[in-house]
Amino acid sequence: MSRKLRAKSWAAYGITPWRKREIMSWCRQYPDWKEELQYGLRSVSMNGGSHGSNIGRPTEQQAIHNAELQDKILLVEHAVHEVCPQIETAMLNNIGYGIPYAYLQVPCSDRDFYSLRIAVYALISERRKS
Repeated sequence: MSRKLRAKSWAAYGITPWRKREIMSWCRQYPDWKEELQYGLRSVSMNGGSHGSNIGRPTEQQAIHNAELQDKILLVEHAVHEVCPQIETAMLNNIGYGIPYAYLQVPCSDRDFYSLRIAVYALISERRKS
């Protein structure tokens, strides 16, 4: 592990406490996105009645929604892979599913793990802004 990485805190990445809370909550939705995306495109039934002003292309809207979900999932997964490919699964379990370090089998100390986690969140935060 690099000493520079261990020395960095949230503030060193320019992340305020409110931004920290926002990005952590956003990442915690990762399992929801994965579950929702599994269902793919659904056919929409039109049973002959009037449908009001919300007439559109439901399959197209679902495809757009799935693309947005896929983008979010890939953003999280790519950030984790770039920062810590050697503990990718453990980091995804911590960031997305909230599994604490103590229950993960990782080949690094808790201090190193949490420093890497801050780096992952910082990368996600940076990429979400652009």
